[in-house]
Amino acid sequence: MKIKNVAIITDSPKVYKNILDELKRRNIQISENGEVKIVIDSVKERSDILRYVGRIIAISRGKQEFNELLIGIDTNSPYLTVVALIDGELIEYRRSYGLQPLINAISEILITYPAKRKIIGVGIGNKYGKEIYSVLSMIYENVKSIDEKYTNAKSPFNQIKDKDIRAAYSIALRASS
Repeated sequence: MKIKNVAIITDSPKVYKNILDELKRRNIQISENGEVKIVIDSVKERSDILRYVGRIIAISRGKQEFNELLIGIDTNSPYLTVVALIDGELIEYRRSYGLQPLINAISEILITYPAKRKIIGVGIGNKYGKEIYSVLSMIYENVKSIDEKYTNAKSPFNQIKDKDIRAAYSIALRASS
């Protein structure tokens, strides 16, 4: 995706590069001359960079914040698959090996995307999923356990090729209802 209406202004080449790297990791490019200029003045830690990235993505869509951020977690592989949907659009996915990397990924996603409503759906089709749900519900608000039945089945509404991403996407959508 190419963002055409946002320009980043900072006097720190390192901060500029870090923001571009985060946008690139999400397959987002920005144009050199944008209508909306984002001035980045104070960056002390990685969370500041992530907040600016989310702000850039929101502004590029004409918003200050999104209506809904849905996070879906599929627990049926040797790794955990996490997807983030903003207002119904799949914005990113990650794979984690273990609970702490999963918690780190969720925290980064929650910091990055400003949204009025944030929901985390965890597939509980196995024992590991139930354990993850139990831990995450103690850490975060709005964590829902989701029955994984048919989550990785293809449908006209979900044509994602990777079965784990497809399942996590379906889990995220089910969490919103």
